[in-house]
Amino acid sequence: PRGVLYGVMEDIEFSFAESKTHQNFLFKLRRLQIDNQLVNAAYPIFFYPVLPAGSEDEGFFLFNAIKNVSMKSINYFEHFFVSIGEMDIKADEEVVDNLMGFIWA
Repeated sequence: PRGVLYGVMEDIEFSFAESKTHQNFLFKLRRLQIDNQLVNAAYPIFFYPVLPAGSEDEGFFLFNAIKNVSMKSINYFEHFFVSIGEMDIKADEEVVDNLMGFIWA
C-alpha cells in the first residue's frame, strides 16, 4: 500500500433535536486539512481552509436545517443553511497522477 494523501478533521459537531413539530439538524466542521504524502512534493499541504484577514474563525463547513414535520404531504424546511469557507488547493502533476491512478485502479 502507498499513501497519497492524509487528512485531519478537527472540532466536529453533530446534533439532532426533535419535537412534535420540528426536526433540527446541525453539522459543523471547524477545520479540515489534507496533506500530500508523496516524497519531495512541491506542495506538502494539498488542501486547507483560508481565513480571510480580519475575519473571525466560524469554521470551515456548516450545515443547519430545521424541518417542519407537522406537514405530512411535503418536506417543508423552515430553515436551510450551508456554508463552506474559503479554501486553498495546491496540487502538482505527480499527486494528480497518483490520485487518478488510485481512483481508476
